[in-house]
Amino acid sequence: MVNSFRFARLPEILFRNGSITELPGMIRKFGEPFVLVTGRSSFIESERGKKLLQSLKEKDITTYHVSVRGEPATTMIDEVVNNNRNNDIKLVLAIGAEVCWMPVKPSPQC
Repeated sequence: MVNSFRFARLPEILFRNGSITELPGMIRKFGEPFVLVTGRSSFIESERGKKLLQSLKEKDITTYHVSVRGEPATTMIDEVVNNNRNNDIKLVLAIGAEVCWMPVKPSPQC
């Protein structure tokens, strides 16, 4: 078991058993809609992935899902934001070996 800890910088990375159940509430703090970035299938097809998607649906949280080959990487965030510019996204949440979210701030190009 991993002891709980979090990094004190953005993007926030949270390591804690069961932290995935906290995501809908945390997403609401940043705003929606948001983009969920995952690998192609390992998380989404897992029990935790199915529970997260069901919870987001039940809480009526607008979610755009992007799946990528391999682990989501921070280098993909700009591309994800650019591809979703018309969706007025507030947050990019990447789930791979860890969970990481990045608030999206409007830029002059928006």
